[in-house]
Amino acid sequence: MVCEDYDQKHNMDDVEISFLPTDLVSNFESPPVFVTNDRQVRNLFRYLKSKTAVRLCVTFKSAGGDRRSTRVKIDLNEEPKNSSDGYENDHYVCEDVDSLHKSAKGCENSARRKDAFQRDPYNNEDGGEDDVMSGKVTDRKKKNRRVIDDFKKHQHFKSKEEMQIAFEMCAMKHNFDYRVSISCPKIWSIRCIDNICNWRVRAECFEGSTYFCINKYVAEHTCAPSRKNKLSTRASAKTVGHIIMKKYEGVKEGPKPNDIRIIMRTDHGYHLSYMKAWQSREFAVNVVRGIPEKSYGKIPRYLHMLIKEANPGTHTSYKCDDSDKFKYLFLAFGQCIRGFYKAIRRVIVVDGTFLKNKYKGVLLVATAVDGNSNLYPIAFGIVDSENDRSWEWFFTQLKVVIPDEQCLAFVSDRHLN
Repeated sequence: MVCEDYDQKHNMDDVEISFLPTDLVSNFESPPVFVTNDRQVRNLFRYLKSKTAVRLCVTFKSAGGDRRSTRVKIDLNEEPKNSSDGYENDHYVCEDVDSLHKSAKGCENSARRKDAFQRDPYNNEDGGEDDVMSGKVTDRKKKNRRVIDDFKKHQHFKSKEEMQIAFEMCAMKHNFDYRVSISCPKIWSIRCIDNICNWRVRAECFEGSTYFCINKYVAEHTCAPSRKNKLSTRASAKTVGHIIMKKYEGVKEGPKPNDIRIIMRTDHGYHLSYMKAWQSREFAVNVVRGIPEKSYGKIPRYLHMLIKEANPGTHTSYKCDDSDKFKYLFLAFGQCIRGFYKAIRRVIVVDGTFLKNKYKGVLLVATAVDGNSNLYPIAFGIVDSENDRSWEWFFTQLKVVIPDEQCLAFVSDRHLN
């Protein structure tokens, strides 16, 4: 049937059919799966249930018994003659299941069945489904080997966290997963998630230091391609944060969680959950711009520089609660105070507005109107909310820079406080 579909001579009756499960292998150098008997056909049908199309390779061999096969150049993108229910795209052709079954049965050859059986990485003697998908390799074991040369023995890392991030990025780059065997302040040991694979790493911390050194490294992966699944590749939020960190430098917003998911999927082939994308964004922003909580500790130094160094005549006030947490802040620039007395009418408008950042609060302002009917800022205050205590504290500080006098008037929105 295959010879008829592809218009081949009947004397070339030695046909070899194979396919490549691209979602189970890491690269296209992995060996294909040969279909030579009924059980292997059933395995192919089981695999086809979840796929819309599979790349099928049909190879014709000389009937003279020469084991060195010569591949015939056949354009599989061209629809075969007398074919039905064919599926085509720019890269592969998938024949219908019934046609595959008949073609595979028709091309069985007892003289080469044993040899093809040994080359099939999906084969096992028991024929169980778990063993079929376990990826045990016999004759093609050497071809499944690959060396990860991103690291070397005696390589140093400044900290354990830096080392973990480096190996997580390596696992995502080379599309494999690993399990942690030992993890303590002094030792970190990992190995490939496949028990039959020899890839492993062991690192120890230097005495009295945070530096870690790799003292054992087996760089060769010997696991089968079917064990390398990109969906199992590990990557923490910190690792993803290090990858996207540069996208937040010098910009106001930067990528949002959904944008991060698209970046990781298109650039690295890694499927990221929304929660992990959000956590990675928080980590990247905190590293680039600093942690917001720590910025509160810099307020006293900032106010000191405003008064003593940059803006003489500026009045500031800073107040904490009983637990030494930030409560009130007042700021009036010296230039604004001097300009108010020289050219502004003695009418001050006070109002408050809500702050919509992570830590909330209320911004209190005191403004005036200049000769061009433009707003003229006088003072600013940050408080927890609009209440009697916060307004009283704000006016107390405002009185320091704008003393009360008979011609001074205040305008407000008649808030309850």
